[in-house]
This record gives sequence, C-alpha cells and structure tokens, in this order.
Amino acid sequence: MSEQLYTMQEIANLAGVSRTTVFRYVQREGVHPFKQETSKKQFSEQQKDEIVEAINPNTDEEIDQKRTEIGPSILELLKSQLEAKDDQIAQLQKALDQQQQLQLKTQKELESTRQQLTIETENQKKGFWARLFAR
Repeated sequence: MSEQLYTMQEIANLAGVSRTTVFRYVQREGVHPFKQETSKKQFSEQQKDEIVEAINPNTDEEIDQKRTEIGPSILELLKSQLEAKDDQIAQLQKALDQQQQLQLKTQKELESTRQQLTIETENQKKGFWARLFAR
C-alpha cells in the first residue's frame, strides 16, 4: 500500500496558511519533495507533519486557552461599548424629537405668515374706487 502524498496547497490548508508561506518555508529550509511530477511537488506524511508543525506551532489547545483568557475581557469591553451606543442612540432620539417639534412650530408660523400676506395682497389689489369707498 502506497504512502499518502501531499501537495503544497494541501499542506497549506492543513496548517491554515497560504501556499506561498509553505513554499517559502520549503525553500528556506531546503526540504526536498518526496516525489516531483513536472512542477507539482509532493511531500510524504512525515514531511507534511514537520512542515505543519514548523509553520504553525500553536496547537488547538493553546489557541482555546488564549480564547478563554481573552474572552471575558473582550466581553466586558463589548458590553461597555454597547451601553455607550445605547446612550448615544437615546440622545440622538431626543435631539430628533426636538428638531421635529421646532420644524412643526416653524411650519405653523410660516403658514400663518402666508395667510397674513395673502390677506394684505388681496387688499392691495382692490381698485382705486374700492379702496376709496371701502368700509
């Protein structure tokens, strides 16, 4: 039974890095492929394990431990930011209500002024005799 062979792309996927990172490591460390067909380099299981461990030495347990250490502090930070955003939203809502009230008041005053202006222009449009004999 033949041994499983891995390409650089497969090793990169397993290590969680780009193919370029694997290529650079192989070039820098002088790792020779187990088998090479034209431009496709293939590496043995042992070579794959060595490359993955060298490129990505963090194990899943270490990553999980870091997440549990950082998790609560990030959670508290996010809660405080959320409270601040809630306060900002409340302030903006209050400012919006005030703006709407001011706009309604201004609109009523403008309508009142238009009505007065309309009445005055109607009075001015009366002819000479109508203004002369107006009551």
